[in-house]
Amino acid sequence: MKAQALIIAMLSLCGCAADPAWVVAPPKAICFEHADKKCIGDMIAKSVETEHPGSVRDSAIRSTTALTLGAGIPTPQLLIDLKTQSETFMCLRPDIDFVSAGQAINAAREKRFDSALDEALSVKDPEAQVLALRHIAALASRSSDVKAIGRSLNTLNSVDQPAYMDALQQRLLTLLATGDIERANTLRDVLLDFYAKRPGSTMELAQIAISYVTTGHIEDANVFLKRAAGLVKELNSKDIGVLFGLVIKAAQGVYPPPQDFYEFSSDAMRLQAYVQLAILFDRSGQTGYAHRVASDMARFAQKSSFRVDGRDATNAFSKVLIEAM
Repeated sequence: MKAQALIIAMLSLCGCAADPAWVVAPPKAICFEHADKKCIGDMIAKSVETEHPGSVRDSAIRSTTALTLGAGIPTPQLLIDLKTQSETFMCLRPDIDFVSAGQAINAAREKRFDSALDEALSVKDPEAQVLALRHIAALASRSSDVKAIGRSLNTLNSVDQPAYMDALQQRLLTLLATGDIERANTLRDVLLDFYAKRPGSTMELAQIAISYVTTGHIEDANVFLKRAAGLVKELNSKDIGVLFGLVIKAAQGVYPPPQDFYEFSSDAMRLQAYVQLAILFDRSGQTGYAHRVASDMARFAQKSSFRVDGRDATNAFSKVLIEAM
């Protein structure tokens, strides 16, 4: 009898008995098999959901509504539901300017830069306008549209200095990619001077070196890092070293293995690594790898132990959605 019971139990494990629905159901993870714009939009909505109800979440709803419009995808149902919930308890700021910002970003994504900038400059809300201009500047740099780059940068310079410097990061990468080394080095020094005096700018400084690595100037990147680390000690951290190891591999066309990502000390740094790799692969024409990174990033963000501030996660996925997909 014991042997018969053991056989029945083994047969059950092999699937002869009816499996519970939760066992055989497909995975519920977003972007589980591959990443596209819609599922990344859903990931952004999930990040917004983690924000505490109130003004911060309401601001995130408006800005992410603009970003999904800018990416040319429908507003995720979760965002619509969150907005409806908020409207039940409080009177929200109108989001018409954020809709216009989204339309401006979408025009830039379609390389209609004159229309994009005209739309962005008509936006009254400062937050919505800067959001649009930041992404238009990035997309213009990606397309090497000199006129659009100049116009977007000039406007950002007059309305938001940190956003302007962030846009100059994109300009640095374009100059390096086109071999304009002299102007790139001059811009590098301007960025270093700005960020070295600004607390919490470690990743922005790392991004400068990453731009050099991405375009094959690895020795120049190392020289810059040593110089910058003399001003900002955080650049000497193990995390920055791990990040550069990943970026160098990616610049050589190698997709970093999963174990490389486990060396980071925090989920926030690992998330930043995914963002950098997605943009690097996209800019180098390896769109398959860029989408693979986005999918790995999404699965990572859905693990039960994931610990990253909702706003930081939203910004990370938004950057990938607009600039790498």
